[in-house]
Amino acid sequence: SNTSGFQRTVLIGINGFLETSQGKVGIENIYLEEDAARVVLREEDKEVYKLDRLGIPLVEVVTAPDLKNAEHSKEVALKIGDILRSCRVRRGIGTIRQDVNLSILGENRVEIKGMQDMNIFIGAIENEVVRQRDSKEKVKMEVRNVLPDSSSEFMRPLPGSARMYPETDLPLLKIHRDLINEAKKDLPKLRSEVEEELKSKGLNEEMIKLLFKRGKVDEFKELSNIINNPSLIVKILLLFPKELVKKFGKNVEEL
Repeated sequence: SNTSGFQRTVLIGINGFLETSQGKVGIENIYLEEDAARVVLREEDKEVYKLDRLGIPLVEVVTAPDLKNAEHSKEVALKIGDILRSCRVRRGIGTIRQDVNLSILGENRVEIKGMQDMNIFIGAIENEVVRQRDSKEKVKMEVRNVLPDSSSEFMRPLPGSARMYPETDLPLLKIHRDLINEAKKDLPKLRSEVEEELKSKGLNEEMIKLLFKRGKVDEFKELSNIINNPSLIVKILLLFPKELVKKFGKNVEEL
């Protein structure tokens, strides 16, 4: 990339799928992208770019048009999120971004950006269906930004395929099947599966939530192999450090 905002995209996988309550949903493509520099100021005689995200690797997961309705879309979004969290992706606002592409029969596709808030996910999709259905003219191919009230506003026209072109200087990289098979042996469990295991050990939802939030699940499992006292282990990992910090006035690393 350079400061014009150019972005490279590498195709990683095709033709996957998820099992859902309403049947299989295809995963058409998985891409590796590098984040581009973004414009923060445009004036008549100059443009200013911010470089803090330049070159950061991003994974893009593209579902097939198999989603039945707004509820189904939310289910799939949460399931993909569960898989990503199990792979220990970076967490925080904006690190996982979701866009929804939507069209009703006979109309053009519209892309809705900023669909991170699950509380407005269904409402935003349903509102866009109503907007397209009630439009008095042909729906334009465009990118829209979701608003806190589940409505959306125009951002820009939807770019076409003309902006994409192949890299001619690099040969295709063929991944050997043995490497793929080896990776499959070491796949992490889904967070939902780990949560069920922790519940079976007697932990409540609040304890489980804190273990995940503070990245202590693996430590909990290791200590569980030494002593069969889940409640005590949780206190050692989550509660005692706080009390000791307060008592001795030192940070956790020193203690």
